[in-house]
Amino acid sequence: MFKYFLICILFISCSKEEYKQPEIQNIFQNTETEEKKEIAEPIQITTNDASENIGNNVLLKGYIASVTEREKVAYLNFDKKYPNNKFTCVIFSKNFYKFDKLENYEKKIVEVTGKISVFNGKPQIILEDSEQIKILKN
Repeated sequence: MFKYFLICILFISCSKEEYKQPEIQNIFQNTETEEKKEIAEPIQITTNDASENIGNNVLLKGYIASVTEREKVAYLNFDKKYPNNKFTCVIFSKNFYKFDKLENYEKKIVEVTGKISVFNGKPQIILEDSEQIKILKN
């Protein structure tokens, strides 16, 4: 019986040494750090700065010169009408229901938030929710 007791103690002590809880904690710490990066405060920019901020989460202020609605997508063109626009906000049809009438944004100064990407060489933000755009001046 004493032998079994010793074997159990040895087994328990060996298995405790093999358990690597600190590595698990590091995994969670890294995840929290990555989440904080994504939630970082947006950089405030204008359409002139959009090209230098590709991949960044921004708060962009600008003038919407024209709104073009198609069956599958809508474009909010900033500063000038397409193709002379500097920047575009894109809304896909699956999200149309989340926005009021899109023509209400035309000829308005707005603030938009989101991550800047590039399509056909021009910077854009894809709007997925109406909370990403706010009219500042009529």
